[in-house]
Amino acid sequence: QFLKEYYPNIRTRIIYFLTKHKFNYYNDGHVILEYYSSKYSKWIAIDFTRSVLYLKNDIPLSAYEILNTDDIKYDIYNTNLIDINFRNCDYNYTFFEEYSYSSEGFNEYKKRIFNIIIMMNDNGNLYAISGKHNKRIANKYPNIKFISEKLFEKKYYGE
Repeated sequence: QFLKEYYPNIRTRIIYFLTKHKFNYYNDGHVILEYYSSKYSKWIAIDFTRSVLYLKNDIPLSAYEILNTDDIKYDIYNTNLIDINFRNCDYNYTFFEEYSYSSEGFNEYKKRIFNIIIMMNDNGNLYAISGKHNKRIANKYPNIKFISEKLFEKKYYGE
């Protein structure tokens, strides 16, 4: 909302990722932002929570490319990471967070979380690529609509 109000010329959208693995109620999904880059003529994923850009051959990736690319590098643009204590949890997850920024930890993080992409259209409707996890996704998001991968790619990345 902030960007829409104060920077209306910057095209942005929210992207939801969901794990295909059994939920552990800690790292079952993630939310990032995409903006349309004139420089690259495509959508670019920005992970504000983790202060990260995801790259392939030094080119920033879209959320869809993150989902479909194996050899991803990442660029942390805020090296002053915040120490999160998780004081309201029964368990301190800080070391999991710190580990996820290592090369090995990032690969595990990507494998766990970047499995299912969910988009929201301007009307607030959620869309996901139809597949073997439809029932599981629909249990979490009852009003979600499933479309083919080809239609999903055209609808959200065909510019």
